[in-house]
Amino acid sequence: MPAEAVQEQGRRGVQMVKRWLEATTFIELQWNVYENTRYCTIPLLNGSRKRWDLAGYFLTGDRQAVFVENKDYSSAGDQPNQFREFLVNCYSATARGIRDVGEENAEFLWVTTHPFGSMTQWSKLATRETVVSALEAALEEDGDFLGGAPIDPDLAAVVAERTWVLVFNRKQARLSLERHELDLALAALKRKESTL
Repeated sequence: MPAEAVQEQGRRGVQMVKRWLEATTFIELQWNVYENTRYCTIPLLNGSRKRWDLAGYFLTGDRQAVFVENKDYSSAGDQPNQFREFLVNCYSATARGIRDVGEENAEFLWVTTHPFGSMTQWSKLATRETVVSALEAALEEDGDFLGGAPIDPDLAAVVAERTWVLVFNRKQARLSLERHELDLALAALKRKESTL
């Protein structure tokens, strides 16, 4: 598939997942990597940066930041390896935020159109042990990806708690609110009211 076709498929997949997640009325994803790269990019411990497909925030609670990695696949593909990299980036971004500003409460969503890995392992994808395992494997490949910082199992537990693994079936788009319906629902729910 030509690069342009892959990028267009990615763009359509991001647009579809954005609509689905926003239709829950709990999340607003105002930025996407195709049009707002700056707001979808966060620094990592080693000085590099990670670009997420979507960025926004929860409309309830503390209005935590939300970063979404979308995988629009028709088969499992290389998702197990990509998911391990995702966990490493979630940990590194969280650790960098804590180091630089004293806290980082972002939530990270992995949204795929096709499950991956063993079904017996599915419930263990977002656990402290899986995050630590991903970090240890990454350290073997690139000893500097954490910028010299050691692996903190307690932070790995926090990252696991803030990691969501969601499977989106394209048919779910038919069950999602349209934009005008969402606007009406949000007005009635008052989730977007000022917090100040």
